[in-house]
Amino acid sequence: MQDFVKKLVGLMTKEDLELQNNSSNTALCLAAAAGNVEMVKILVEKNRALLTIPGSQQMMPLYMAALFGQHATVEYLYNESKGLRDDGWNPQNRGWLLQTSVGAELFRKHSTML
Repeated sequence: MQDFVKKLVGLMTKEDLELQNNSSNTALCLAAAAGNVEMVKILVEKNRALLTIPGSQQMMPLYMAALFGQHATVEYLYNESKGLRDDGWNPQNRGWLLQTSVGAELFRKHSTML
């Protein structure tokens, strides 16, 4: 599956990867929510801008991963998100991430998010 995704993403432009479905989610949002770290890595390597494109209800991909308790995906996305200083982050969605991370018990595992 990973090879197929790599080939498919290789045929797409960065703009193609920014397309959103009817719920406003990008492929990165869906991969993050599903916890598919390998797919997340492939998408981010092709287009880092995906990290700051919110999906449904203005949820960032990192927040979606936290919401669904995807620990490995949260760790990867956080490390790629420049300490939540990218353009897409604001006090409100940082607060959502903090609250969700506590609820999903991600803090013990990812204390670097403090």
